[in-house]
Amino acid sequence: ALHRAGKHVSCCILEAPHGHDAFLVEIKNMSETVHAFLPWVQTEQKSSLSVSNDALGAQEQERYRLVVESVRDGARVLDLCCGNGELLSQLRQKKGTVGLGVDIDLRNVIEVIDKGHDVFQADLDDGLSIIPDGFYDYAILSSALQEVKRPRDVLREMVRVARECIITFPNFGNWRNRLVLGLVGRMPKSSILPHEWYDTPNIHLTTLKDFIMLCNREGIEVLDTVCIPGDVILDKVFIKLGLCNLGAERVLVRITRRSSG
Repeated sequence: ALHRAGKHVSCCILEAPHGHDAFLVEIKNMSETVHAFLPWVQTEQKSSLSVSNDALGAQEQERYRLVVESVRDGARVLDLCCGNGELLSQLRQKKGTVGLGVDIDLRNVIEVIDKGHDVFQADLDDGLSIIPDGFYDYAILSSALQEVKRPRDVLREMVRVARECIITFPNFGNWRNRLVLGLVGRMPKSSILPHEWYDTPNIHLTTLKDFIMLCNREGIEVLDTVCIPGDVILDKVFIKLGLCNLGAERVLVRITRRSSG
């Protein structure tokens, strides 16, 4: 109700198996969470959950830059799977946006609150029923589409709650992935897909073509596509020749609900 009324509100959930008096036992998470809500309270020890922004690699910085450039000044932004809130911070600093983050990880939620952003702890696969239609100017899903259980439902919810959506994802159709599968016969690994097949959060890898086909099937309009090459020169050559599904290592796509007219 507070969110629908346009109020600043955050929500997180402390899971504990101890029943009614669980707050007496889960004191570590409780104290860190409350301190995030009350930043003016001084503590001797900084939260162990803090993540240094200096750890951002060149690829992460480039991904954030492209997303930030795609958002207009002063917009209302919904950042899904927002991580530690770094993108929300950059959008606020560079574009003066007002944002809400959504993430399932309590560690990330505490970090986002500590940075002064509103955030809901929630599972994206459960939907966004708390958010009214068209409530945000932008909904952003950055490098997490391949990790959700129901990506089609997530896309439907995104175009429902926001006028425009920005999505980035690794393109499994890149020529290097095809080469490894075709010649070596193994699941490819790279800087953006570094995990072994049995130990990866990526459960729905897609190609640029597959994503465009899904959008067409769901009545979603693709406004713009930015193909991001890797460090290999052949990536850039393929993209320059218009073979984006071969050359793009990562893709940024802007989408919106297709008008009935």
